[in-house]
Amino acid sequence: MDNWQEFIEIIGKSRLKENNLAKLYIEVERIDDLIKIVKEARIHRVPAFIIGTGSRASIPRSQINGLMIKNNCHRFDVFGIKGKIKERNLGVEKASVYAESGTNINQLVRFTIEKGLSGLEYHLGMPGTIGGAIYTNSRYTPKKIYICDAVEKIKIINKEGDILEVSGDYFASRDNNEFSQSDAIILSAVFSMHPEDKKILWEKGNEAAVYRKNLNFTSAT
Repeated sequence: MDNWQEFIEIIGKSRLKENNLAKLYIEVERIDDLIKIVKEARIHRVPAFIIGTGSRASIPRSQINGLMIKNNCHRFDVFGIKGKIKERNLGVEKASVYAESGTNINQLVRFTIEKGLSGLEYHLGMPGTIGGAIYTNSRYTPKKIYICDAVEKIKIINKEGDILEVSGDYFASRDNNEFSQSDAIILSAVFSMHPEDKKILWEKGNEAAVYRKNLNFTSAT
């Protein structure tokens, strides 16, 4: 049995599909499942590619001879709130936000704004997922604000199949919007955020969203 056939048998024929983008295609909902599939693909030397919401930059121009994994892992939440108790009330000074790599970035930005947490507001209107945004270090150009500025740590699976926790600037030097195979696959991230008035956050977010909308309109004309 060759490597490809053995891989298919391990993952399950019913789960693997073929489409016009890849020889093999699978969708995953859980991080542990994503880890297993990536590890098995590397053991059996099956090239593995990750896409999130399928934004234009993440779609290959021709069918790939490998496995395309649609990352639907989208759990996120606030944890690790830090502050000082004043007059029996906790004054929040910092909060950490956890997000799986398949999380829709706009959904996470809106969530953090509504929680009154600053750090991601200038990424409102950005297409795609958290994983893709970190991988390309997405930015708000007018103020030179990058998403990795707010990232505290990232959990990845490297080319050897090891699970590693790396610093927030691990992908900070990237400026690549092209579909590509990556040695490091992003599993999740933790963002470091601080409290700010929701009204101000929405103003900043809407400023960025309008900019992106106008930029896309200009590009299309």
